[in-house]
Amino acid sequence: LMYLGLAYTVVGFFQPLMSDITLRHLPTLRETEEFRQLLRVISIGTAVIWTLAAYGGPIMSLLRSPFPLRCNLALGAGHLVLIILLAHFLGEATQLQSALEGRPTSNWPLLRLVFIPIDWFPASTN
Repeated sequence: LMYLGLAYTVVGFFQPLMSDITLRHLPTLRETEEFRQLLRVISIGTAVIWTLAAYGGPIMSLLRSPFPLRCNLALGAGHLVLIILLAHFLGEATQLQSALEGRPTSNWPLLRLVFIPIDWFPASTN
């Protein structure tokens, strides 16, 4: 649960930031391109951080666990179920908010369940 908390803290901080920051328009084309490059770097960095927190930490913990293999497999499956449930809830809330604001929704509904930062990449490359 500690790793899920860390992963969703990253989501809670960067999701609103990424959606707000993509709405910025700069006066010149050069500034806009520099800003988009910075946005790509932030997107990649946060995706790596989220992936390590959501998957890397639990995998390392389960590999080093003193419990039997069967118990570790059950814990790993439970972790994946929690990730999918939390991502589904977050996805539904995000789609509802997007629909109310008239913004487009995600093109990756299934992939978003297991990799939440996928929503940040299309916004950073447009």
